[in-house]
Amino acid sequence: MKSIVIFLLAFSLLSCEKKINVVAMNDKTKIFHKQDCPKLMMANVRLITVEEAKQRGGKPCPNCKPETR
Repeated sequence: MKSIVIFLLAFSLLSCEKKINVVAMNDKTKIFHKQDCPKLMMANVRLITVEEAKQRGGKPCPNCKPETR
């Protein structure tokens, strides 16, 4: 639980402080999500920009639609 709280805090700080669209991408599924997406699996997740997620072959989550911030 503690690691999830730290992850979400870091996620919030990155997206607010730099004013960039930071998402969480699952390295196995190649799907990227908003931080509050219920479909987000915490294992194998990296914080990156939408642009970087697309460059790595990622697809936006159809549930949370991370590109529509």
